[in-house]
Amino acid sequence: MSKSSKRKLGFARERDLARLFWKKGFACIRGPASGAKAKRIVYPDI
Repeated sequence: MSKSSKRKLGFARERDLARLFWKKGFACIRGPASGAKAKRIVYPDI
């Protein structure tokens, strides 16, 4: 699996997770690329 296809899969999973939270009544936003520049710090985009 290439790096770009892994990223696309990750983006899709993040959107799915945000939709799931929204349907369950949680306010949720996705901050795209919030972790793109931080290589050593791991934190979610949601």
